[in-house]
Parts: sequence; C-alpha cells; structure tokens
Amino acid sequence: MDALTSGEWLIATMTQLPPATCLQIADASGLGEGETRTWLAAMTVAELVSFDPVTETYALAQP
Repeated sequence: MDALTSGEWLIATMTQLPPATCLQIADASGLGEGETRTWLAAMTVAELVSFDPVTETYALAQP
C-alpha cells in the first residue's frame, strides 16, 4: 500500500475510533505499528492529529 492510500485508510479508521493508542489504531487499520507510528507523528506535527501525552492516545484534530 502506498503512503497516500495508507494515510487515507488511517484517517478512515480513526473516524471510527475514540481516542486510541498507536497500537490500537494499527490493529484497527490492519497496518503495521511502525508505519502507523510514523504517519501519526507526521500528522501530529501538521496538527491534523492531536496527541494526549497523559493517556498516550491520538485523535483526529477538531477543525
């Protein structure tokens, strides 16, 4: 799966989840944890995904 398709799949997966850990998102999407972690880090820097350091969970950023 190429990066664009993976990203689209991860966004679609995250819309169906409450705030979740990297592993939970990877498991739900069927993608690897490493690929998911890299994508989440990039999306967090771009402020498209928010990260809660207390619960170590990610969620799509609210517009």
